[in-house]
Amino acid sequence: MPYPGDSLRYNIMPHTLLGKINIIILWIKENRIKTAALAVTTFIILSYYGCTNSANWKHDFFRTMTIDSHTLQVTLSDPIPYDPGEPKGPYFWPFNYQSGYYVSHYDGKRIYPHRVRYNVFTVNPVNQLQESEKYQELVKGSFGTVYAHTEAFYRQDATAGDIDFEVLHDTGETEHEPPMIVRDTPSNVPHKLDAISLIRVFCSAEKYIVVIGNYTPDGKLVSFVKPSYVNIRDSSSGTADLASDYNLYGFPTQISVVKYMKKPYPLWKVIPLSNTLNIINFHYDRNKWVRQDNFVSTSEPKTRILTYVTTAQDTMLAPANQRMQYRVTGY
Repeated sequence: MPYPGDSLRYNIMPHTLLGKINIIILWIKENRIKTAALAVTTFIILSYYGCTNSANWKHDFFRTMTIDSHTLQVTLSDPIPYDPGEPKGPYFWPFNYQSGYYVSHYDGKRIYPHRVRYNVFTVNPVNQLQESEKYQELVKGSFGTVYAHTEAFYRQDATAGDIDFEVLHDTGETEHEPPMIVRDTPSNVPHKLDAISLIRVFCSAEKYIVVIGNYTPDGKLVSFVKPSYVNIRDSSSGTADLASDYNLYGFPTQISVVKYMKKPYPLWKVIPLSNTLNIINFHYDRNKWVRQDNFVSTSEPKTRILTYVTTAQDTMLAPANQRMQYRVTGY
């Protein structure tokens, strides 16, 4: 789901006059607005959005967000008094749009070039949850960042819906949640395999090419993400002029999961491109944890276990989510 701001890092518009002034100050500090004229223009735009919002917010930040597990009604509470800069500690920041509002959940710790963001929620004008979305980091490097992207679509009766999952890539500006690296497989969560992804990174003298395949739990390739590149010189990125045929990048259409689990091995075909990274991810319990096998330079992978924060809102939504179909994009 597209929503304002992934290209801006500040992906929400403030609703109070002080909030509008504050965000302009923050943008200027990050060299995002370099002239007075642009600052004035931004102020006018922010004021326009503030006058046409579907909700009349009296505060920009909140400490608490609750979601009723049955009705999916959303309540923001514990408003944070205005203070220049960003709130300290976890907070929720709503952004109004014509059909409702979004709420981003941040941990309040600045990690440049982005904040740590756990969730983005889409709420309708009567405060009922419509969608939730997560970007969770799998691996990053000079080639950019690869994320697990999970998006849940809720219906008004809270009895059905879908949860879509895919792995995708960008240069690293999308606000997201970093992984926690643990030594052992988590013992307090189910070991149900829900998805598999294969990440391959190629390198030429000028650019990195990142290619991703998304697989079902039984190893079937269901979506081949259009290859993207990152220029080595200036970190610019794009997808132009890159072939989208998975065969050209050595991706299998079927993975024998049982065979691989008995003895991990390279699943891909060798192709005439300089290959710098091959990672296989096994996504368990709807990406609550991931087994990541990194084939660096040998046939034996280096394995690490990734886990992510379970927020209070994740727990509130667990009953509804368990009733929803979980599917790898294209499945």
